[in-house]
Amino acid sequence: MEQISEREEIEMLVPFYVTGRISTEDARLVEAYLKRNPDFAEHIELARDERAAAVSVNEALGFPSARSSDRVFEAIAREAPPRMAAARAKGRGLLSAVREFFTAPSPQAVRYAAVAAAAVVLMQAAVVVTMLPRTDTTPGFQTASGPKEAAATGVVALIAFQDGATLGDISRALTTADARIVEGPVQGGFYKIRFATGADGEAGAKQRMDALKSSTSIVKSVLPSR
Repeated sequence: MEQISEREEIEMLVPFYVTGRISTEDARLVEAYLKRNPDFAEHIELARDERAAAVSVNEALGFPSARSSDRVFEAIAREAPPRMAAARAKGRGLLSAVREFFTAPSPQAVRYAAVAAAAVVLMQAAVVVTMLPRTDTTPGFQTASGPKEAAATGVVALIAFQDGATLGDISRALTTADARIVEGPVQGGFYKIRFATGADGEAGAKQRMDALKSSTSIVKSVLPSR
């Protein structure tokens, strides 16, 4: 059976680490790995950013709990599959439990994996929804530009994101370009975005569009639109 690398094991612990729902022993393992591999700090920060984004999305959409991501971990802990429960009973900590859980999958493991995948899809969809401008009948995100008439100005384009782009990546790229999603997804998986036109006018907005195109690790394509 293929062995899981140390980095993969630590990555499994990161969601528990950033929520504080981790044993002292396993937290020390994460911190020791981080000390030996300082570049891993970026991975942890991204996890924190995405968790914070998920919490904000839940609050904006009026979900029952602003900490629903934490409740997922609580539910898993309460319904721990036998393999995880047995590992914990032997005092081997969460790391061993997670390792056994994924390297020796059971029907329960498959079920939990499916639930986790569905949660990721819902979270991504929710974040995109909050990037859309607010209407009179839709509570939540409101454009910083104010009235609808002001929101209608600016340079418009169609954008498609790379499959591997994280929610944090997308949010930072759009913020840097002073752009926001105004519609989508449309045919082909594109979203319509609008670049704000400030003191630099349309020329500046088009320069920011070109800069966004160059972010090829996040952006797949940017096309002019109307």
